[in-house]
Amino acid sequence: MPDLLAADFFLHRATWLLARGRRAVFEVLSPYLSAERDDLSYATLAAKLHVPQSFVKGLIYRMRQRYRVLLREEVRQTVADPAEVDGELRHLCATLAASSAYAA
Repeated sequence: MPDLLAADFFLHRATWLLARGRRAVFEVLSPYLSAERDDLSYATLAAKLHVPQSFVKGLIYRMRQRYRVLLREEVRQTVADPAEVDGELRHLCATLAASSAYAA
């Protein structure tokens, strides 16, 4: 359970940092942040944001990239050696995957 709480903290902290800059865009795109989704409609998202579809694709790509950077930085702050970050991120993903499998 402590691992799951830590994983949840890192994800929420990175998400909060990501949302600080462009709240309206974040609110529309955040459901598509962490995984590919079958219901992703660039046309619908473009209409909600009043921008071209190609711009939405770029926004999602950049938001996902920024999310990875922020999550990595949050984890880096908790380890003594920066070389441990990748291992911690793998552990975080495994913890979340196990939690999802348990919940299903």
